[in-house]
Amino acid sequence: MKQDYIYSDSDSKLKKESTGNIDINYDGDVIDQSVRTIFATITGERVRNPIGSTLVRYLFEPMTQDTVDDIKNEIRRALGKWEPRISLRTVIVRPEYDQNYYKVWIVYDIVGLTGQYQTQLNLRQIGN
Repeated sequence: MKQDYIYSDSDSKLKKESTGNIDINYDGDVIDQSVRTIFATITGERVRNPIGSTLVRYLFEPMTQDTVDDIKNEIRRALGKWEPRISLRTVIVRPEYDQNYYKVWIVYDIVGLTGQYQTQLNLRQIGN
């Protein structure tokens, strides 16, 4: 068990330790897990827990600069609303036209921790 940490949460994949207990994530890994959960959840999907985003709606739009800008704005909006533990530095969205998905880098600072952190996502339509 890690002794010096600010944030902790159970592993969302329910990985087990050798003792049989569910693995615990700390600090940067907790925030990365939270960011991924926000974007993997469609707003309104969870009853009585409204976290999430509307990113899925942009995955069916033409891959244009306007769509890239809309995705960036939705990322900023969702993180600003649902993840108060971070301060965004940069959001980069790059369309991968041949593979029909967006590569996303989110760079941020975490409140109470030093250093710069990054989450990288691939946004694609389900089934592609």
